[in-house]
Amino acid sequence: NTKRLQDKSRPEAILETVWFLVDGFLCLESRLYLHSFDGRAGMGSIVMVRIMSSFAHLLCAVNSLSNKFRVVCAAWLMLIVTATLVAPQAQAIVVGVGGNKPYFNSMNGVRLKVLVEPQSAPFAILHDNVAHPVGFDIDVMYDLQRRLGFQLVENRFFPVDVRQGFDMLYAHDADMLIGGLVASDKHAKNTQVTDVIYSSGLSIIYSNKHAAVESPSDISENTKIGVKHSSSAEEYIRGVTKANPKVYNNIIMAYYEVSTGEIDAVVADRPSLKYFEKLIPVADLKVSDSIFDVQSGQFVFYLSKHFEYKDLINKALKDMQADGTIYRFRKKWNLDS
Repeated sequence: NTKRLQDKSRPEAILETVWFLVDGFLCLESRLYLHSFDGRAGMGSIVMVRIMSSFAHLLCAVNSLSNKFRVVCAAWLMLIVTATLVAPQAQAIVVGVGGNKPYFNSMNGVRLKVLVEPQSAPFAILHDNVAHPVGFDIDVMYDLQRRLGFQLVENRFFPVDVRQGFDMLYAHDADMLIGGLVASDKHAKNTQVTDVIYSSGLSIIYSNKHAAVESPSDISENTKIGVKHSSSAEEYIRGVTKANPKVYNNIIMAYYEVSTGEIDAVVADRPSLKYFEKLIPVADLKVSDSIFDVQSGQFVFYLSKHFEYKDLINKALKDMQADGTIYRFRKKWNLDS
């Protein structure tokens, strides 16, 4: 390439060099765009190969120019290389803390008491430390904290049973309740909810060792169905089918009794069922392909009735959806399976 460019006139060599500079910069812009969307990692790799190719051609082109013009091109080259390596990380930091959004740090000095229902994997799971669970909802909350600047009371989450959590919200003893909760009209009078963060539906898990329960049409009055108390699944089974569900405080016990054949199936939010199916393959459980009652699968955070920052929370959530943060968390916790 160096020999080919040396054979050209200087204007032609300069023009081709400028083209390689522009091409490299356009590739960089593509990489910055793709970096926000983890699902396009394969395309991002293709862009990186193109960037490297463009840089290789650029080096050859610069070598054919005069010393004066080499300095200018070298400066451009250093800028593009530095931006290619550093800018995505810098962008991630800016996106993670809210960047120049008008709401950024607008809740600085505000202290929130956040309750969490910790038996709702993969949304919230106790892991090593009771005060610091992990899960999709937890990641979303920490990202909201980075953007809005609020503090958590005692720098922790407070694990509660879901019924206790709603009682505390009703009494204004807490600000937020999270942990795999779906919007429900029965709480509308005494609480607020955020915009929908994730949408799914109900599904069924059954044992491969026993009769399959693939869809609601397989559920009769004699079918032994397990549900979690105060859940949309309990409402659905009681309201739509003829079955009399067995209600569990701890949904893990329901999964265990499915595996032993004491009950026929469990109806619950599909993400939770898929998480357990993958977590304990030895239980030999299968999640059906059917997804139903999707209108009840709108996952939200619950807020105290007097919570003053709902609009700020929703603005931050909207941007988290737009910049790919929510998508990244969904992929991390396998919510799209």
